[in-house]
Amino acid sequence: MNKDFELSSATSSSNLIKCTNCSFRGPQTSYPLKVNGLGYVKTCHSCTKKAVEHNAKARARKKEQQGAGVTQPTKKPLCSKQNPQPWSSIAPKLARARERPCDVDVFLDLDPSHPAGDTARSDNERAAALIADIRRETGYSFNSQNRTQLSEQGSCFRYNCAQRDGTQTKPKTYAKDPDLQRDRDYMTRFPCGGSLRITINDAEPLRPRIKFVHKMHHIPWVDISPSEEIKNYIIENKVLGPARLWKEIQRKWPETEMEEAQVYNHWGKASEFEWKLDGDQVKSAKMLVEKAAGKEVEVIAIHEEPGMAAIGFALKEPLELWGQETAEIAFDGTFNTNSAHYEISGLVAEGHGQGVPIGFIYTTATDGTAKTGAKLRLLVDFLEYFRERCPRIMFTLTDKERAEIDAFRKVWPKAKHQCCYWHAIRYLETRLSENKPPAPYDPREAWKKFDFIDPTWAPGVFANAEDALNEKESGSSKPRTEVDEQAEIDDMKRAGTCLTAEEIYEAAVYDMYKYCRDNELAQVWAYLWNCWYAPGRWELWARSSSPVISRMRTTMMVEGFWRLFKHDVLGSFSRPRLDLVTYLIITDVLPSVKRKLDHICGLRRIGRPVALAPWNKALKTIWEDCSRSDTERRVKKEKKLLKLNPKTSKAKRDRNQQLEWLREEAERDEGQYHTALMNWTCSCSSFLMSRFLVCKHLVRQANQQLGIPNPSLAFYKKLRRCHSRPFYRIPGIHVIDPSAARKDQYEQVVDAEISEIESGGPSDLDPDSESDADSEHEGETWNQRPAGSPGLADEDPATGLVHDGAGRVHYSTTEQDHHSANFTFITDMWLKHPRGLNPGLKRQLDTVLDSVNNIVADARKHEARRKRPRTWDRTAGPMFIGNE
Repeated sequence: MNKDFELSSATSSSNLIKCTNCSFRGPQTSYPLKVNGLGYVKTCHSCTKKAVEHNAKARARKKEQQGAGVTQPTKKPLCSKQNPQPWSSIAPKLARARERPCDVDVFLDLDPSHPAGDTARSDNERAAALIADIRRETGYSFNSQNRTQLSEQGSCFRYNCAQRDGTQTKPKTYAKDPDLQRDRDYMTRFPCGGSLRITINDAEPLRPRIKFVHKMHHIPWVDISPSEEIKNYIIENKVLGPARLWKEIQRKWPETEMEEAQVYNHWGKASEFEWKLDGDQVKSAKMLVEKAAGKEVEVIAIHEEPGMAAIGFALKEPLELWGQETAEIAFDGTFNTNSAHYEISGLVAEGHGQGVPIGFIYTTATDGTAKTGAKLRLLVDFLEYFRERCPRIMFTLTDKERAEIDAFRKVWPKAKHQCCYWHAIRYLETRLSENKPPAPYDPREAWKKFDFIDPTWAPGVFANAEDALNEKESGSSKPRTEVDEQAEIDDMKRAGTCLTAEEIYEAAVYDMYKYCRDNELAQVWAYLWNCWYAPGRWELWARSSSPVISRMRTTMMVEGFWRLFKHDVLGSFSRPRLDLVTYLIITDVLPSVKRKLDHICGLRRIGRPVALAPWNKALKTIWEDCSRSDTERRVKKEKKLLKLNPKTSKAKRDRNQQLEWLREEAERDEGQYHTALMNWTCSCSSFLMSRFLVCKHLVRQANQQLGIPNPSLAFYKKLRRCHSRPFYRIPGIHVIDPSAARKDQYEQVVDAEISEIESGGPSDLDPDSESDADSEHEGETWNQRPAGSPGLADEDPATGLVHDGAGRVHYSTTEQDHHSANFTFITDMWLKHPRGLNPGLKRQLDTVLDSVNNIVADARKHEARRKRPRTWDRTAGPMFIGNE
């Protein structure tokens, strides 16, 4: 009391407060704090202590009188809680919670520099600072439960242990669906009853009250959030990109518990100012494209469609560098890449067997009011931008979506549209596995196209046989028999004859129809005819329907691009915003496309060794395998199978089956196939199914003619797939235009093939270059032509020319008519064309006409000569003209 007296005497009487129970007077801060820590009681410490003890005894007596029989424990004196203690003395008590139960209720005496005592901060920030200190000492984390505003001067925050059982959030409604549940399990929880209460008083900012209760110890909380040091590193080095940042973080902080997805998330927030130009992600994506217009991309104007929205842009530099050289383009889209639910589709050009993205379009249905053909019109607007910039398009590839097919056929009507082979197989497997009827099928329409189809056989009654026969515009008066059908097909497939497109069409329809008819699969045939074999559908997937063949059979170039984009660029983003996806296309995809295109065009590593392209490597492997003998190939395959160690019975059966096939192949007689090296065609099934249109027969003949058992690396680098026969133009085997020696071989091929399309079909480099038994001369084989014609000797089956006994060579009547008709066609159709010619076609014609002009000039010069020409004159022509 003396101390209190001295304190009160040292203070002015106006600031002294008298105790309500005794004569003590003192300042407000000398009185005990209330239980909640906000304000002070009106009795001094001594009176408050006596009152607490008195109340405790009174409660105990009351319990005894009520017959409870249990004496309640006396509460700790209030003053023991109200004596502020420094953090250094509280930290060891909190640390005991790692090993045993803990119950701490105390007022803290904080250092003035502590963040929790800074009144400039909000109450939430001050409480968070204390939570961080408590988490560090106890090893447990706490989740906020609620906040109570006790008065104008303070707040009370309540938390639960983050690992406490019963405090987890309820699963979402769709979590009961097994297909929608996530693959990770829930965190392990414990009945620890952990709770934490923090009371902050603005009047006493350095004396907060904490009450921590933890009834059992358990495994500590594992902090998976990045540290402040890592966050700052991500911000300072955001230009490296999230993938590179993640590798650097693993190297610098190997002990961190964060995952790659968190790096992507923090990188997105750190670079948000660069790609988030508006709160609306669609509007922000449009602004981002417009910002990069003229530099990295070009905006494509797409008219608005009710119920649809679209954004289109082209990659400026790749389109300018490769657009004029593009002969094939593929188009495909991808879903679930952005939170705006836009379908992102890419237009990819083929460049030397590699995919080069040149444009993108985002499309979505907005409110379900889109009219029929809305997406088709959007795609047409998008593709129209590329028509003038890609004038050499010969092939377009898509999946079986009708809007995409119609858009490409409308923009490039002369190009051959090819349905993706992989998608076609998948559609067939999916549709044939479903048990639902096909669309309406009228067999009479199919019968009008192919008269071997029974007009009365269909999944339903459409007409009787007599009515169907009467509707036939032309044909026999009775249905054809199976013998007639098979005889005609056998004639059509006679040895040594090249089938026409119509013959292939008819044979394919017959084979499928006969299979369905023999197995009573009327519904299957109805579906196949409606969707695959009917006129208008056959041309979408059959490669024989065009005089030229595309290098791409599938849209895997686009699929591969999307796979890399989704796994490498978007791999750890969880449904990112549309503007972020656009930003990544411009900043991540575009530089890699430019670099790839530089390698394709030979603009990098000039004078240094250049690796083979991926497709060149695959072709090299196949070529080397085909170059080996049959015995060597079988032994190699057998060794590979014997080295396998199958674990399951099915794997063992598969291996034994393959070994049995190899033994049967060794005993089987070699087949007789019609191989034409100059046209690079073969009638074996391996050639028809080959990805690169090669087989062992062609490869071995090519190696033999080149005089090398196995070509060098330079040979594979110069190989280019052609769209027409010969499918490879190989120096030393095929005639290469000498006047275009400085031109890239790929450009020569494209120019020649564009000319072929405009002329209505392919033309061989050397019409008389067939060297095998399947030589073609106007649809008939050499042994079917009449021998012993007047004035002619026997024909040479290898060349189609006629040799007489004097060593002279004569053109057959068929070839004379054929070449004369071609010269007449060139003169009337092209040289006198009123609208002029395509530049590529003119270059091809100039090459041919220059050779003809040289021969004619030499012939006229020979007629005016008085002496025989010398063998070393300008051309080789005079050596042979002089013998005429």
